[in-house]
Amino acid sequence: MVQLTKGQYLIDYMMEMGPIISNGFGLIPRPDGAILDFFRGVGISLLPWEFMTLRRLCRAYAAEYADAKDKFSISPMDRASWRGRMTKK
Repeated sequence: MVQLTKGQYLIDYMMEMGPIISNGFGLIPRPDGAILDFFRGVGISLLPWEFMTLRRLCRAYAAEYADAKDKFSISPMDRASWRGRMTKK
C-alpha cells in the first residue's frame, strides 16, 4: 500500500462522505453538487484544488469499483506491479 506524506486528509474526507452513490440504476461517482453540499454541511471550506482532487478521486474510485465487478479484472496494486515488470525489459 502506498503511504501518503501529504494529502491523506483528502482520502479521509472522501471516505467519510462516501465516494459513490446510487442513482437508482447503479452506482455513480458522487456528483459535484453533492460534494459541495457535504462540505458545506460539515462546515469545511475547500480550496479549488481540493475540490478538483476530491472530484477526481471519486471518479477514479467509481471506475475501479465498476471494474472490480469483472471476475477477470486485475487489482490496481497488481496492475502497477505488472506494469513495472513489463517496462524493466
